[in-house]
Amino acid sequence: MVIRVAIVVALLAAAMVAVRQGQVLQNAGLVGYCKRVVTPRGQTGVWHECVPGKLTGTPGLSLESCTRVRRTPAGELWRCPTPLATNTARQ
Repeated sequence: MVIRVAIVVALLAAAMVAVRQGQVLQNAGLVGYCKRVVTPRGQTGVWHECVPGKLTGTPGLSLESCTRVRRTPAGELWRCPTPLATNTARQ
Protein backbone atom coordinates (compact mmCIF):
# COMPACT_ATOMS: atom_id res chain seq x y z
CA MET A 1 0.00 0.00 0.00
CA VAL A 2 2.79 2.43 0.88
CA ILE A 3 4.57 1.64 -2.38
CA ARG A 4 1.43 2.47 -4.39
CA VAL A 5 1.06 5.81 -2.64
CA ALA A 6 4.73 6.59 -3.23
CA ILE A 7 4.37 5.77 -6.94
CA VAL A 8 1.29 8.00 -7.28
CA VAL A 9 3.06 10.85 -5.47
CA ALA A 10 6.11 10.47 -7.73
CA LEU A 11 3.94 10.52 -10.87
CA LEU A 12 2.09 13.62 -9.69
CA ALA A 13 5.36 15.38 -8.90
CA ALA A 14 6.76 14.51 -12.34
CA ALA A 15 3.59 15.79 -14.02
CA MET A 16 3.76 19.06 -12.04
CA VAL A 17 7.39 19.60 -13.05
CA ALA A 18 6.57 18.94 -16.72
CA VAL A 19 3.65 21.39 -16.68
CA ARG A 20 5.70 23.98 -14.80
CA GLN A 21 8.32 24.02 -17.55
CA GLY A 22 5.62 25.12 -19.98
CA GLN A 23 6.64 23.04 -22.99
CA VAL A 24 3.87 20.53 -22.36
CA LEU A 25 1.20 23.23 -22.34
CA GLN A 26 2.68 24.94 -25.42
CA ASN A 27 2.86 21.69 -27.36
CA ALA A 28 -0.76 20.97 -26.46
CA GLY A 29 -1.78 24.41 -27.75
CA LEU A 30 -3.14 25.54 -24.39
CA VAL A 31 -0.68 28.38 -23.73
CA GLY A 32 0.30 31.03 -26.27
CA TYR A 33 3.97 31.70 -27.01
CA CYS A 34 6.27 33.83 -29.14
CA LYS A 35 9.22 32.73 -31.23
CA ARG A 36 11.84 34.73 -33.08
CA VAL A 37 11.57 34.77 -36.88
CA VAL A 38 13.85 35.99 -39.64
CA THR A 39 13.76 39.75 -40.17
CA PRO A 40 12.13 40.49 -43.54
CA ARG A 41 14.41 41.90 -46.21
CA GLY A 42 14.67 45.67 -46.02
CA GLN A 43 13.33 45.82 -42.45
CA THR A 44 15.10 46.50 -39.16
CA GLY A 45 14.76 45.24 -35.61
CA VAL A 46 14.07 41.82 -34.16
CA TRP A 47 10.89 40.09 -35.34
CA HIS A 48 8.72 37.67 -33.38
CA GLU A 49 5.70 35.58 -34.27
CA CYS A 50 3.24 35.04 -31.42
CA VAL A 51 0.89 32.06 -31.55
CA PRO A 52 -2.36 32.06 -29.52
CA GLY A 53 -3.19 29.42 -26.93
CA LYS A 54 -6.64 28.12 -26.12
CA LEU A 55 -6.40 29.14 -22.46
CA THR A 56 -4.28 32.30 -22.57
CA GLY A 57 -4.83 33.76 -26.03
CA THR A 58 -2.07 35.52 -27.93
CA PRO A 59 0.78 36.97 -25.86
CA GLY A 60 1.39 40.66 -26.38
CA LEU A 61 4.83 42.24 -26.67
CA SER A 62 3.78 45.89 -26.30
CA LEU A 63 5.29 46.04 -22.79
CA GLU A 64 8.66 45.20 -24.38
CA SER A 65 8.50 48.31 -26.64
CA CYS A 66 7.51 46.17 -29.62
CA THR A 67 5.09 47.15 -32.38
CA ARG A 68 2.50 44.78 -33.82
CA VAL A 69 2.95 44.65 -37.58
CA ARG A 70 0.28 42.16 -38.63
CA ARG A 71 -2.54 40.19 -37.03
CA THR A 72 -3.94 36.99 -38.53
CA PRO A 73 -6.10 34.19 -37.11
CA ALA A 74 -2.94 32.06 -36.89
CA GLY A 75 -1.08 34.63 -34.76
CA GLU A 76 0.58 38.02 -34.66
CA LEU A 77 3.82 39.38 -36.08
CA TRP A 78 5.76 41.86 -33.90
CA ARG A 79 8.81 44.07 -34.56
CA CYS A 80 11.02 44.88 -31.56
CA PRO A 81 13.85 47.42 -31.46
CA THR A 82 16.14 45.10 -29.44
CA PRO A 83 16.30 41.35 -28.69
CA LEU A 84 14.01 40.13 -25.92
CA ALA A 85 15.18 38.35 -22.79
CA THR A 86 14.71 34.58 -22.98
CA ASN A 87 12.39 32.49 -20.82
CA THR A 88 10.13 35.32 -19.70
CA ALA A 89 6.35 35.20 -19.63
CA ARG A 90 4.72 37.20 -22.43
CA GLN A 91 1.26 37.92 -21.09
